[in-house]
Amino acid sequence: MTFDHYDPEFARDPYPTLAQLRERCPIVHSDDHDGYWMVSSHELVRHVALHPEVFSTQYTTVPPQFAFGEIRIPPLQLEPAEHTRVKQLLTPPFGPARAAALEPSTRAAAVALLDDLVPKGRFDASQNFARLIPTGVIGQLLGIPEEFDRLTSWVKRMIEHLTDNIDDVMAAGMEMFMFMSDLVEKRRVDPGDDLVSAILASEVDGQRLEPVEVVMSSVIFVLAGIDTAWSTLGCALHYLATHPEDQQRLRGEPELLETAREEFLRAFAPIATARICKEDTEVGGQAIKAGEMVLVSFPSACRDAGEFEAPEEVRLDRLPHRHMAFGTGIHRCLGVNVARMELRVALEEFLRRVPPFRLDGDEGEAVDWTLGQVRGPKQLLITF
Repeated sequence: MTFDHYDPEFARDPYPTLAQLRERCPIVHSDDHDGYWMVSSHELVRHVALHPEVFSTQYTTVPPQFAFGEIRIPPLQLEPAEHTRVKQLLTPPFGPARAAALEPSTRAAAVALLDDLVPKGRFDASQNFARLIPTGVIGQLLGIPEEFDRLTSWVKRMIEHLTDNIDDVMAAGMEMFMFMSDLVEKRRVDPGDDLVSAILASEVDGQRLEPVEVVMSSVIFVLAGIDTAWSTLGCALHYLATHPEDQQRLRGEPELLETAREEFLRAFAPIATARICKEDTEVGGQAIKAGEMVLVSFPSACRDAGEFEAPEEVRLDRLPHRHMAFGTGIHRCLGVNVARMELRVALEEFLRRVPPFRLDGDEGEAVDWTLGQVRGPKQLLITF
């Protein structure tokens, strides 16, 4: 079978294909990208994610060369024992208090952007809003708000050129590594009130992270923190632009925003991640050999009818939420508190300041979707 997650047709609307796979073949092999398996049901996605001793995060992309080669990015690409040590040290600085501290600056940034955009009557809600909110948050988080343009450039190059200019992707990655190396050294000598300083000071049982571990962790914070939040916010705005009745409901019932946010995370979970099988095993009745790649579709798992009633429907008041938009198991996202805060604040201010909005043109003209393992609108033209 051929199944290519970089197919533009799939990116435009992956959900019918994913529903078909869950129903007919929840684990399927594709010959694309040197061959890989994909799991799509909630049960099998959860199984793979909860067995890191069998399904390693040594490589998290299909194909593997789209990642950082043999470089291991902590904590994501570490094996369980080492992962535990690193994540214990990284988790405390990401608590709810840090998200709360970032809320005023996040809200101020959203307000400033919209005050500039709304008088124009139309704008690209992806490039000019959804992309910029998490970029600003990451800049504040790392204590480098003045490097907004540099952060933007790195993420755009590493995401948009992934399939057509791998040399520039690697160059951007190296630039980021060198910058973060300098930043970690500065914070080691002169700590501040930022995430890098907090991580350098984090201590568990007398252990601290090595500076190089902090550098590599900071690299993944930038990439994952911007790309995934950008995609989720963009999907939420796309949904509201194409579903005026729910847009009107959220305007009239702003108290629904907390549950609506979780429903957007479930319905538009942005990330499919990859694992490499460490030993011969079996998943869903299929034999998987050591060395084979497995693509783990959290977006598909979040629409499994075995877990969610009417999963293809977006229900703003859906409760309870058991989605896996942030992953599950030991590799569940560290930044959930920050991500939830910025998504809530961005939607609050957007609905407060932008009049009832719709796509500026038909779907094909107004929207362009990213390809690969993180899906979101890289262009979202709206008017009002």
